[in-house]
Amino acid sequence: MIFDRLDLIKRFLRARGWERIEQLNDNLLLYKGPYDDTKRPVSIALPATANAIDNKQMIATALNLLAAIEDRSIQEVSEEIANLGSDFLRPKIISPSNAYSLPLMEIKSTIDNLTNLIKYSACMEEDNQPYFSKSKRIGRIMAEKCRFGQTFIGSFGMSIEMPIPPPSSDVSKQVPFERRLMERIARGLMTIQNAVKEADPKILTGDLQRGFNANLYESIQKLIEVVPNGQMEFSFSWSVEYPLAEDLKSSSRLRFSSVEITPFLESAAKTLRTCSESEEVVI
Repeated sequence: MIFDRLDLIKRFLRARGWERIEQLNDNLLLYKGPYDDTKRPVSIALPATANAIDNKQMIATALNLLAAIEDRSIQEVSEEIANLGSDFLRPKIISPSNAYSLPLMEIKSTIDNLTNLIKYSACMEEDNQPYFSKSKRIGRIMAEKCRFGQTFIGSFGMSIEMPIPPPSSDVSKQVPFERRLMERIARGLMTIQNAVKEADPKILTGDLQRGFNANLYESIQKLIEVVPNGQMEFSFSWSVEYPLAEDLKSSSRLRFSSVEITPFLESAAKTLRTCSESEEVVI
């Protein structure tokens, strides 16, 4: 992947401490970076707008230089730049038969349940109830905002991309709603892992403030059960423009099988559905 999002490349340079020193003309921007072996600052020129005639060539030159400076591949640098503007959830279906394909309806069910995972996580972030009789407006808004990214190597690996707004100087410490939604998903999955490890379903119902509710446990159960006797693995990539909470730094890869987690998810969902959902009152 050779990245071509000019706005994210400029954000990447700012995040890395590059300084825009002058505008060469109406079409070019010049950035000053680290010093080279001759004690002179390295410079990168970028087009001022994304529709410049030599846009792709200048971006390719900039990526080559960044990769050389950081001693990494262009692919690695491009992926990090892409991740600046988004958090990624990457679910991976691991089929027990090592099949080269899956039934179309199973993939449809997977996408539907991933959509519900986003929707109800947004609802919980707005109003942490034990369950919802239906998804709220914020769930639809966040689901529409998400993108289905490039698949990746592995057993049916998928990428769910949540665009993150860039930080500004006034609210640099304020965590945006989109990041909090993705953090909730990561914490909910980590809680499931912990409940299975401790063999204690009560762990799943103890933190509505930051975790899952009945709708989310049901969505995860349906998601895991898409491939009978298979497994589902979840991994995350986080935009570096916002600091990641300490408790989520170990959430990079989580794997589940339906056999081990279904009893816990069913128990948690049943318990939470016995609670009364708060009613909306017009005052």
